[in-house]
Amino acid sequence: MVPLFPIPMLNESRREHFIAYTEMLRERFRRGMLAELQALHQWVVWRGEIEDGKNKKVPYNPNYYQIHARASVKIPKSWGTLQEALKALEIGDYSGIGFMITPPLVMIDLDHSFDRATQTIIHPQAEQIMRDVNSYFEASPNTGLHGLVYVGRPITNVHTEAIEIYGYDRFTTITTDHIAGTPTTIELRTAAIEALYKQFAPPAVEETSIQNTGGV
Repeated sequence: MVPLFPIPMLNESRREHFIAYTEMLRERFRRGMLAELQALHQWVVWRGEIEDGKNKKVPYNPNYYQIHARASVKIPKSWGTLQEALKALEIGDYSGIGFMITPPLVMIDLDHSFDRATQTIIHPQAEQIMRDVNSYFEASPNTGLHGLVYVGRPITNVHTEAIEIYGYDRFTTITTDHIAGTPTTIELRTAAIEALYKQFAPPAVEETSIQNTGGV
């Protein structure tokens, strides 16, 4: 497991640390981790930065990593391939890799629900959500959990204290720190996501969150 904004060991340089970290990621991808996403041109690198007094994960274009050109959820030309993102990460200027969310992929964000030190889920509600969704989940760079799932209908993004659900205009960090007991594959779970909307989305969002508009 790699903490938020990975820090090199005292006996190695930052570059050496990120070379080793990148090789670990490459090996996991070679073994088939997130095989559904590997060929897609939606990868970025990200860096932990402070903006307006808050810690934020800022996406960067992996093709212009040397000049630190930011990536935008609105501009696909600012995204890259997985191999481009890994090459950019290797230089040591960034904190990790990420993936731009577009339909039919949906990301579930469960903050403050995982203890990396003990490798345990510390929020019973998060554990229940993972069981109900039954798709790929991984540890986020800090103390959260990220789930990836396919949904067969357009959705509206939801941001509540209990859960965040994003289907567009968002990127997610990718750690490959898979949560044991969840599938290693990204599953189609439209009904499960609909159930989460009914449980957590505010009424005004719930009414329009999932619409049958002919699919994606």
